[in-house]
Amino acid sequence: MADIEAYGCEKIYCLGDLIDYGPNPCEILDLAMEHFDLTILGNHEEAVMLVAEDFNERAMRSVEWTREQLNSPDLPKEKRKTYWNFLDSLTKKREHRQGDLLFVHGSPQAHPRVRVSQGQHRRSQDSRHVRQV
Repeated sequence: MADIEAYGCEKIYCLGDLIDYGPNPCEILDLAMEHFDLTILGNHEEAVMLVAEDFNERAMRSVEWTREQLNSPDLPKEKRKTYWNFLDSLTKKREHRQGDLLFVHGSPQAHPRVRVSQGQHRRSQDSRHVRQV
């Protein structure tokens, strides 16, 4: 947060994969709920909330560990409920439009697990370059 403040950012937009990449899912959720202006569902939030499709064994272990952290009996019941309610609210936030801008996770396609193949041109409008995994 100090770096963000040092740059003078006025808003914080998270385009998904907020959790399941680092060692502190509870702490990052606290930061997101308190400071982020927008958080969009990523495939890692979806995996933790629902099902981890197409995740390799290592990624699946991370999903399971993240779930354990969010369900820890060391957390007060209300805190656990707050985290899961926040994640559930993201299932309704797969995209965000603001003026001419469209904010999405990964691709403007309808699903967070759509990926652009390696070597693609970033601005390609040709849907043949997009594949769902």
